[in-house]
Amino acid sequence: MNGVLRELQLHTGYAKELKIELARVQPYRAVAAYTDFLLAIAWQRGPGETIAAMTPCMRLYGYLGTELAKTMGAGNPYQQWIATYSGADFQALVTRVESLRDSIAEDTLAVRDAYEYAMGCELNFFSAMLEPTA
Repeated sequence: MNGVLRELQLHTGYAKELKIELARVQPYRAVAAYTDFLLAIAWQRGPGETIAAMTPCMRLYGYLGTELAKTMGAGNPYQQWIATYSGADFQALVTRVESLRDSIAEDTLAVRDAYEYAMGCELNFFSAMLEPTA
């Protein structure tokens, strides 16, 4: 929960800095589909499927943060984002989530499907800005 709260604070800070009113933002279809999927899994499925659905996002952000930190120059507007996701606290959180997945998620078709669907959602999430706007 602390990791989620820190992440919300990070994004709220960026929205404030960029003068974005989050209550008025309409997410891309791919973003809404992803968050709807995560909420449905969390409310309707067991902990194993839930943690399997969360893992791809956590691992990807940890990877991106770490890779971007290697080449981040001074004054990078995403410096705080990169520092957050490459930081020791987030990396430890990723490791913990993967450890929880390994310990509580049984190797079932439902768990594999949740993980695989989440991976597809990640791809769609990062290509969402390519969608035509209405």
